[in-house]
Amino acid sequence: MGAPAASLLLLLLLFACCWAPGGANLSQDDSQPWTSDETVVAGGTVVLKCQVKDHEDSSLQWSNPAQQTLYFGEKRALRDNRIQLVTSTPHELSISISNVALADEGEYTCSIFTMPVRTAKSLVTVLDTPTAMIRPDPPHPREGQKLLLHCEGRGNPVPQQYLWEKEGSVPPLKMTQESALIFPFLNKSDSGTYGCTATSNMGSYKAYYTLNVNDPSPVPSSSSTYHAIIGGIVAFIVFLLLIMLIFLGHYLIRHKGTYLTHEAKGSDDAPDADTAIINAEGGQSGGDDKKEYFI
Repeated sequence: MGAPAASLLLLLLLFACCWAPGGANLSQDDSQPWTSDETVVAGGTVVLKCQVKDHEDSSLQWSNPAQQTLYFGEKRALRDNRIQLVTSTPHELSISISNVALADEGEYTCSIFTMPVRTAKSLVTVLDTPTAMIRPDPPHPREGQKLLLHCEGRGNPVPQQYLWEKEGSVPPLKMTQESALIFPFLNKSDSGTYGCTATSNMGSYKAYYTLNVNDPSPVPSSSSTYHAIIGGIVAFIVFLLLIMLIFLGHYLIRHKGTYLTHEAKGSDDAPDADTAIINAEGGQSGGDDKKEYFI
């Protein structure tokens, strides 16, 4: 066989391996689903679309980044009213997620349960407009202290630029990529309302903080500290004495005896008043206790 004939035979074999009758391309997996990555602003709605050419009598399924099934065909699997069915056919499964939050960001999976199972991924990126909050350090600043006002920016992406202003002051105090405004030594004139504008490529947000510089903290002397300690000890001792007096009085009241006088002893059994007096004075019950004998 000559070289031209061998080359022709090789081309025919390659054609037979790569193409089936009817023109179907066997080099492409028609049962492989495909999706696309999506970007959405927080609070908006994102649509996830999954398509497949040859479904092989199987349904498509969407799962969230936590691998929880959202929809299997037209059947809802997760009870989240934000997630709704858009399209369900043998070749397409599309769902929508409304009021998207940062927690919804991640990789979603479209699956078709053929042999083997085939999957496609869709990365959802959530942009959050920026927010900010001003936090003072220390929380209750006093005159003479060092103060840092931290402008804590949040968002996706995180704010990269901060503009500091004081109401009634022109021009702005500071524009920087650092989020803190520093007061090395506070004084009363620093009191006022401060604003921090946090900016990202998604927008801006302005936060406010009212600074009231308090009087400097009094420094306690050693003598006043000593007197305070002594006063506390004395007060504690007096308190213990009062407690002891209360318990002692209570004890005496409960254990007070009843004293029987001898004046009335035997008066109830005496036949007359004279006998009662004699019994009380001598403690004798009558003439039977003393007898005289004459010989």
